[in-house]
Amino acid sequence: MTNILLVEDNDLAAGMIHRMFPAHHIDHVTTLGDALDHLETKRRPDIIFLDLNLPDSIGGDTYHAIRSQYPDIYTIVCTGVALDCHNCPLVPPNVKIVTKGSVDIFNQLKNINAMLDRLL
Repeated sequence: MTNILLVEDNDLAAGMIHRMFPAHHIDHVTTLGDALDHLETKRRPDIIFLDLNLPDSIGGDTYHAIRSQYPDIYTIVCTGVALDCHNCPLVPPNVKIVTKGSVDIFNQLKNINAMLDRLL
């Protein structure tokens, strides 16, 4: 079973992630501060689903705060803002980005779920 840290302040988006990954353990926090505290004191996740816009952090600062301290944990950016992966200064171009509210969100999450089942 994969341990996922979900950093998401939107209850609807968080619920969708929980429903899409029923076979995995998900710890859910709603702020960057809580995420950093969780990473320091709780079960280490295999993967992080990270919303970029949180009550205590916005945009690339959110991503870099996590990745600078935990570069070895695979992080998937989940955002409501469509980002051009190749021209976005917020995150590096090799980062997986899931756009909440996109037509293709369910397929994106199903593909990630299948990848987790194969790899972890």
